[in-house]
Amino acid sequence: MLENFQMHFRRDSFTPNPVDAEPMVAQAVPELREFFSLFSGLSFEKGLYRVMNASSLAEANSFIAVAFPFYSRRAKCFAYDWFGRIFALDMGRMKGGEPEILMFELMEVLDLEVPCNLVNFHDSELINEREVVLDSKWHAEWLARGESIPMPDRCVGLKKPLFLGGEFAFDNMEATNLSVYWHMTAELIKMTRGLPHGTRIRDILLGN
Repeated sequence: MLENFQMHFRRDSFTPNPVDAEPMVAQAVPELREFFSLFSGLSFEKGLYRVMNASSLAEANSFIAVAFPFYSRRAKCFAYDWFGRIFALDMGRMKGGEPEILMFELMEVLDLEVPCNLVNFHDSELINEREVVLDSKWHAEWLARGESIPMPDRCVGLKKPLFLGGEFAFDNMEATNLSVYWHMTAELIKMTRGLPHGTRIRDILLGN
């Protein structure tokens, strides 16, 4: 499965084998069962692209429920990238009997439809559009600046999100715990949902 993907995306040595595969396979929709059995918990290309394990899947589902509630029942999450963006199958959008891909962009609060299925996403889209989908050039520059490889439980987030007026710049980026980043971003999205464009936000208090 996904031979082309495996040729172009090198598995990181710090995740040599799939982890938590059994519970992932048991709860997965059919399209994801073999995928999780082969790749659950693995990281590729120095943390550029990561497949979820049982823990990150639970965190991603919680994030979607708060930040993108419209998709909470139809999004079947399977992977995330170094920026913490989440990739999922959209069970409400089928083509040829197979669900197509959703990408949840945290920085700008966007849900983006990718018109391909799980196999085509990995064997074609991630390979031919690596920069567009994963911001691979920024990832390479991040590492070239001496920053650490994002481990599976970490990501690179924006100190001030774009939807709160932040800039997409290295000075506004920091390595952070993935779970904390998803939780805090979800709360920010929830708190600002429905505000008129251009609303100025001076102080934000997050609860425990």
